[in-house]
Parts: sequence; C-alpha cells; structure tokens
Amino acid sequence: MKTIILANMTLFYGNSDCVPLAAYCKAIGKQSVHLAGWTQVLYGIIGKRWEKHSKVEPYINEFWVRPYTQSVPQNANAVEGGCYW
Repeated sequence: MKTIILANMTLFYGNSDCVPLAAYCKAIGKQSVHLAGWTQVLYGIIGKRWEKHSKVEPYINEFWVRPYTQSVPQNANAVEGGCYW
C-alpha cells in the first residue's frame, strides 16, 4: 500500500493501531503526535474515563461538553464500559 502524507504534522487519536502510523510519519521526516484517548481532554470533551481522573478532574468546568448522543455507538458500553462516552 502506498501512502502519501502531505501534512508536516500529524495528530493521531485512535487506538494502538495508530502507533505504527505515527512511527511511519516520523521515518519519512514528518512530525507526529499520538495522544490516544487524551485527545478528548485536549478538546474539552468529557467521557466517563476522565470524570474522576486525578489529573483531569480539577480542570473540568461548565465549558466542557459530552459527546453528542447521536455520535455514541449503539454498543458503546461494550468498549471499556463506555468510557469514551
């Protein structure tokens, strides 16, 4: 498979499958950051995982939002107890 990356910087927010993609970007001279689930925190989107997280909880305020209900997958609770929603 041939991949063309035009961006100088890539931000990966998925699961561990993104780690090899981030490494590939670095290997071809691009900058890459893999934040995994932390990307939610970066954008102020709260999920169950972060509600009681000691490093995140002090920053949660009325400006944080939850994912839209229409964006929650049907079996969301099957993935780590629905921690992202």
